[in-house]
Amino acid sequence: MTLYFAKQADGSYGFSDTRITPNATGVEVSEAQRDLLFLAQSRGAAIVASATGEPQAVSENGAGSVIDLTTVTASSNFAAPVPLKTQAQNALTAAAATTWQAYGMFGETTPADVVTYLTALRAIANGTDTTSATLPAVPADLSGTATTT
Repeated sequence: MTLYFAKQADGSYGFSDTRITPNATGVEVSEAQRDLLFLAQSRGAAIVASATGEPQAVSENGAGSVIDLTTVTASSNFAAPVPLKTQAQNALTAAAATTWQAYGMFGETTPADVVTYLTALRAIANGTDTTSATLPAVPADLSGTATTT
């Protein structure tokens, strides 16, 4: 089957087994190329038209760089990196819920290492800490690796 990548009636680009409209200038694409483009898209890339109308995969949902399709695998990651502040906000939400379930709802005192961890996450999440490059390590009391005696 012959596949084309061409401008649709609504102005967007897409794949079709016809040139979409009479006199359209669709670019012929192999099934293998289409499959690699779709795989890259499923891994965080956007499929966009190049200046010549050729389909290309661009990382970070179209905001990054053009991807060499020969490097695309099922384990590729072309998504935009999640900012540390966002990671901290998500980790803080999860850790706060876990802390409540493990200690707060039972009226138990939260261990100092957990309080230190939550405080560090809050500082990154609210922008007070602008020097950290990674999230702090999860304390054993929250990760399930602590042992009780």
